[in-house]
Amino acid sequence: MTARLAPALAGLRLVVEGGVFDPDGTADGGRARRLLGWTTDGHWLAADPTAVGTKGS
Repeated sequence: MTARLAPALAGLRLVVEGGVFDPDGTADGGRARRLLGWTTDGHWLAADPTAVGTKGS
């Protein structure tokens, strides 16, 4: 799980340090990512992007 969260944590560090994301929501060559709590399609953090919103159903 730590490896999966690493891009989001790098994104938080980036913002705290005053950095900004590229228009696609990434930075530092894709190693930092903006973490949003919603999506209209598959989420990059989901193990199976097609299963977003189906957990527990």
